[in-house]
Amino acid sequence: MWTYRVPGSSSSAPATVAPIVRLSLLLLALPTCGLARFPIEKWECGSEEFTKSWSHSEVITQCPHFAEEINHCCVVHDDCYGRGKGQKLCDEQFDVCNKKVLEDTRAEPCSTIIEIAFSIVSTFGESAYKASANYTEPPESSLPQLCRPEKTVGVFFDYLYLSCPTMKSQSHFKLKSRCVLVPPESISSCCDQLTVCPDLPLGRNRTECANRAMRCLAAARADEHHGFNDGHCDRALDRTRKYLALDYIMEGSGGAHGSPKGQHGLPPPTDLFANSNQAFVLLMVLSMMCGLCLLLVTYKYYRLRSQNNERKYSSITLSTA
Repeated sequence: MWTYRVPGSSSSAPATVAPIVRLSLLLLALPTCGLARFPIEKWECGSEEFTKSWSHSEVITQCPHFAEEINHCCVVHDDCYGRGKGQKLCDEQFDVCNKKVLEDTRAEPCSTIIEIAFSIVSTFGESAYKASANYTEPPESSLPQLCRPEKTVGVFFDYLYLSCPTMKSQSHFKLKSRCVLVPPESISSCCDQLTVCPDLPLGRNRTECANRAMRCLAAARADEHHGFNDGHCDRALDRTRKYLALDYIMEGSGGAHGSPKGQHGLPPPTDLFANSNQAFVLLMVLSMMCGLCLLLVTYKYYRLRSQNNERKYSSITLSTA
């Protein structure tokens, strides 16, 4: 989380940035929908402990059904601000992200917040956007852990974290400290949608939660503004989405439970590739084996060549009667 001083102000009180703008949006307009549990340690709407706790409490009290999606929109918007992609573009993407929540007819009680989102963010977000360059990353010891689902699907997310490199930009706040990224979407945030979703109300089942995570990963791959092109990362994203579409859902019904290979025959990425050190060792062993084979072939070649030369130039002994 980060703060900044208002330009031209003599006050020493810090002013919160983009997240507090969204807090006004979330806290003023949300209707009452019931209660749910969304873990506060995964909540990203809020720039300080107080505002984070406050917004989390209000959202799960007033409109909990889509808490994970609202949280994801905050994650994406913070990422966009931190990378300096342009306030207008970031705010428009935030507005579109929130409006996508309404694609589910059950999100109608939360429509008020969607209607005023763009106007509030665009009005109060300018100073927050300009201040994003002043962010400094927190100590590594305070960084949250990556989201990792249980069972086989966790191996796929390990594979994603390994395949998609972490952003190194200093201006890339919060998300850098949270997870490995495919800008501007967070893989860990997509993972949160998969793991937190079943615990929320409205009777969401395993299939629906997996579909949400797949849409999240698809958006990460398809975004055209992030300037990030990595074929290996794209293949990892595609493979994870296919697993969610086929085997992950089958695991929940017992079709592939406890099996390293699901009913549809899509094997998980080997655990070897979840650890870069082990992958490096394997590569070195394979290289040494190839080198030995090459030496053996070369040795046999020169040995046969030497034998042929000996036969070619051997002396001929004539016998006399």
